[in-house]
Formats: sequence, structure tokens, C-alpha cells
Amino acid sequence: MIGGGRPEAIRVFIGVASAFGLVVALAGSGCKEGKPPYDVIPPDGSPETFLPPTGIHPGVARTVGSIYHFDPARFRLFPPLSGTDPRFVRRDSVLTVARAGNAGAPLALRLRPDEADPELAVMYSNPLLFGFEADLPANVGFHDGRRATNASDYFPTQTGNTWEYNYNQRDWIVVDSIAGPSAVQPPTATGPTTSLVTHCQVNPLNITLLSQFKPNRYSYASDLTVDANGIQFHAWRLISERVVAFEDRDPPRPSGNPDRQRNPRFLWLSISGTQNPAVAVPVASDQCLDDLPSHLEGVALKFSQNELVEGETFTTWSYLTVDTAVLRQRLNSEAQVPNGRCGFEFAVGPDTLRMFPTRTFKILSRFDVEVERIVNQITLVDANVRTIGKYPRTAAPNAVVKFRVTMSVFSGATLTPVQELGMWFQKGLGPVIRTQGVFAPRRANARLRSAVVNNIVYPSDNNPAFEYQDD
Repeated sequence: MIGGGRPEAIRVFIGVASAFGLVVALAGSGCKEGKPPYDVIPPDGSPETFLPPTGIHPGVARTVGSIYHFDPARFRLFPPLSGTDPRFVRRDSVLTVARAGNAGAPLALRLRPDEADPELAVMYSNPLLFGFEADLPANVGFHDGRRATNASDYFPTQTGNTWEYNYNQRDWIVVDSIAGPSAVQPPTATGPTTSLVTHCQVNPLNITLLSQFKPNRYSYASDLTVDANGIQFHAWRLISERVVAFEDRDPPRPSGNPDRQRNPRFLWLSISGTQNPAVAVPVASDQCLDDLPSHLEGVALKFSQNELVEGETFTTWSYLTVDTAVLRQRLNSEAQVPNGRCGFEFAVGPDTLRMFPTRTFKILSRFDVEVERIVNQITLVDANVRTIGKYPRTAAPNAVVKFRVTMSVFSGATLTPVQELGMWFQKGLGPVIRTQGVFAPRRANARLRSAVVNNIVYPSDNNPAFEYQDD
């Protein structure tokens, strides 16, 4: 299964099928050493120099894990159960004895697979363990992952390239397009960057969603480079996860469904709660920053090198920043306004509290990008096991690469995941599948419906590059 509300299965063609699970986390925020912000920062001045926690420095670290090849007659892959320790989950799966999950078998075999078999105990104790893969008994053991060359082959960035996606069974129509060189060079770029513009529109045939999801049409842009150094992102517009107003919910009550629209967006905070759910637009930091441009300071977000290695992880620590002038304009226009996105100032003794006390915003963020899979083909099926997509239409060596991207920030002293993306890229075509969301009930899926890449038109049917069927 991939994603949230609607069932949709995904099959990976590398000689075996795989199952997928999910990780759930919450977001939050904290103040310096537990002190309120008015106690450490002048209300209208510049912030103090912010030093990251001990041992953390802006930069990129690379690690490479190993794939454990197992005998499918002895062991099976399972999606993780609620409460499964993350150390037993690799590439969204738990490996345990083959009888686990059958009628009468104890669930403990899935919660503690290292206690189910001595071989699994040794396997799980390997700090380089990255994932699992079924294989012949003669090949059991740890192996290096697959490799693919030329990352730019998987993300063609010629101006005019467009990709149209079916997002949540056509709830949204999403179109990515390469608009050309970025208008402003981000600080982490050493040369020209490319602007990727995403247009999002609620399906005009879905009258219910048109009334519920507001705004039901918007755009955002990301600045990236795809070259001999691999794939890197430098800047993107912040799009928040939005709440559906009470009067638009179905049924119209606080617990109505949906309470949140799973709107298309890139890396940014998820909402774990709202300060005032009675207002149409909740007061929260990500809502206040909604639709503002941001950029990374210190180092760009590293997706890959030019050579892609299955099991490779790039960990990037960088500051995500909104220009001060831009933020202050937003605060001046949205604070003190009824139902405004930035809330009201309120006094505590002689001090005044604001959502952003210094009228500035910079957040230390960690991005983990895993080259999770390099496969020959992926096949999507619906709840009725009907094939609704094949990427590519005909399997080919190393045709598809999957990246898993997790954004985390500090909640007090705790590093907490706040957004997760699963991104599949097809060689010669570009991005074809995306899952997004760190909260399982609001996780969303998108798959390529049509494209124009390097002046070649790929319609939604009868094209040789991939197979697509509407839901």
C-alpha cells in the first residue's frame, strides 16, 4: 500500500514484490533554553546569533548502507505494526519469519523480529543494514545496492518540460513545468539554477472539493540544479497544510471529514494542531508563512551525486530562511486582523509576545535523502487489483530511482520529522510518482498522467514510455 485514504498498491519489478509501511510523527516548536522569546530577544531588534546544538554543523554527510538478501522460503516482508520500533523498519518493511501474520501466529514476531530467529538477530544488529530483498538461498547475506549513472538522465530540466499528475484520484490536477533559469540566484548556488513551477488546481468536476478546499488554485516554485554534481535544491516557496473551514466540512461539524486538505506542497511543516480551530484559517507558524518564498542558507539540499547508489543517504543540515523584509510585510498585513494567519500580539507583564518576536525567521532543518530503490519497473494497481500504471511500460535495467526525503526540525531538544516525500524518477522521462505527508491519515499520492519532455509529447494513453489509466 502507498499513501493515506484510498487503497492503492505498488509493485516493484526487480524479480520480487515489496510491501510498504509508514512512519507517523508530530511537529512542534521550542524556545532557547526553555526561556520565552521576549526574555532573550529584543522585540523589534535582530535575533542573537543562533548556534546549532553541540555537534551539529551546517553541511552534508554521506553514508552507504547494505541490502540484506533473504530466503523467501524462511522469511517474509510485512508492513510495520503500530508501535514498531523504527530500528526494525527498513524501506517501509519489517523482515520476520514466514509464519508471522498467519492465523494464530503471535504479533510479537513482527514487533520484535530480532527475537524470532537467530539469523534475524544477527542481521538486525548490523549498523549498515539499509533494506531487505528476496533472493535465492545461495545469495543470502549482505550485498551492495544497485548503481545507476548520470542523475540528470532521471530529471530532464530542459525549459518547457511539463509533467501532469493525477493527485489523489484526480482530487487535484497538478502540473510541474520547467520555467527556465531562476530569476534570483539562491545563496547556496554557485551558478545558474533552474526554476520548477508547480500549478495546483482542484479538479473542476469535483464540486464538493471546490467548496471545501480554499484556495483551490495556487502555484509555487522550487529552485534546483541538476548537473554533473547530481541533484540539489536551493530554495522553494512555503506552502502550508491547510485546514478546511467548519462551514465547508462534510458533515459541517468540527469532526467532519475532511478537516485538513491534503494539498500538494513541497518540504515544509505539517500541522499537528491549531491554536484556534474555530477560525476559518488557523493561527499557526506555517500558516503565517504560507506562500512566502524561502531559501536555504549554509548549504543546499543534496539529493544525489551524479552516480546513484541504492542504500546511499545524504544528510543535510541547513537553515531554512525567509527574507526579513518579506516576513515583516506579511506580519504587518496579517497580524491583528480578524481570522488573520499571523495571530494577535498579547502582553505578558511589561513584554509583548508575537508569533515571530524579532520579525525574522530562520529554522535549523535536517533533510535526510535516501536513494531507496533502483528498479527496472514499477506497477500500480487499485483496490480491485486493476493495473492503473506502469513506469516504464516495458521494464529496463535501472529504469526507475526512488528517493525518500524526510525533513526534521527541533521541537525543544527533540528532532522531529515534519514532512516526508517519496519521489520516483524514470530515466529519460523525469518524476513519475510521489507520496507526501508525515501523518499517515493525510498522506497523499500522485502519479504521472501525461508529459512533454525534451519536445516529445507523452499523452495519457498509447505512448511507449509508460502506461496510465484513470481511476
